[in-house]
Amino acid sequence: MAFKPGFSRYVFNIYFIIVVFIIVSALLKPSFVAPRHLINIARQAAPLGIVSIGQTLVILLGGLDLSVGSVITLTNVLMGAISLGRTEMTLQVVVLCLVLGWGIGLTNGVFITKLRVDPFIMTLAMMLIIKGVSWVYVGGAPKGFTPPPIRYLATGWIGGVVPLAVITWLILAGIAILVLHRTVYGWWVYAIGGNKKAAYLSGARIDLTTLITYGVCGAGAVVAGLLASGNIGATSLTLGEEYMLNSLAAVVIGGTNFGGGRGGIAGSIAGSLLLLMIFSILTMLNVGYAGRLITRGTILAGAVAFYTKRAT
Repeated sequence: MAFKPGFSRYVFNIYFIIVVFIIVSALLKPSFVAPRHLINIARQAAPLGIVSIGQTLVILLGGLDLSVGSVITLTNVLMGAISLGRTEMTLQVVVLCLVLGWGIGLTNGVFITKLRVDPFIMTLAMMLIIKGVSWVYVGGAPKGFTPPPIRYLATGWIGGVVPLAVITWLILAGIAILVLHRTVYGWWVYAIGGNKKAAYLSGARIDLTTLITYGVCGAGAVVAGLLASGNIGATSLTLGEEYMLNSLAAVVIGGTNFGGGRGGIAGSIAGSLLLLMIFSILTMLNVGYAGRLITRGTILAGAVAFYTKRAT
């Protein structure tokens, strides 16, 4: 059975592309490469990077999760409506959202493993259900504000040098990398994504691994939702809409195979950074929303085409 944790050369190439992009951007817009601006891009990329960690795990397993964006929105709505910006309610709401996110992921996993529902159909249905629940909960009118501790988590800096959100992202990414490359669970993820039948014959716990992976993905979307909520400071019923497609794009750009079994977290980190850098320079060049959508679609299609050609 093939066990391929990732394409280190491909990941290196992605980081090299980031460096080249920075150089080109400096020629187009010198202010783009100001250290503070680049660090801010990393801070803004943290929510996408965190949700992409869970998305990477799911895709490595051979699935995908289209509900992550709705989970981010639900987190934002609950955070604002329940806490109403009060610091003393922060812990309770965070725990509630994490439990809900984990439960949503487990529900996806149960339907996929026990009822054999296709991951695309199941997570699409879950996306619509959560979106409807969010609208009903607030009556179509978002209310409340993000508590100060969550605002600080998303926008605060350590020593005025390193954003706290980036530290949170890197810690979670480091844990995910260690788990994927140093535990039996990680071996199961790659084995199942590479060849489910062979993985089963080799002793991999397919259902258990699927449940854990989707649960982690749901909880990761909640953490991303907390950071995204902290960034805007208020509630919005559209906050998570772009995260689903952007997380898929970041994972694919980072070299993770949509068929499962190949890729890794390091590539998704690079993919998240590259996407935010592209979005940032497009904004600085006054490219409209339509242009950004076209660019994102082109990048996603190009990454899939390049990876498919490279893998064959």
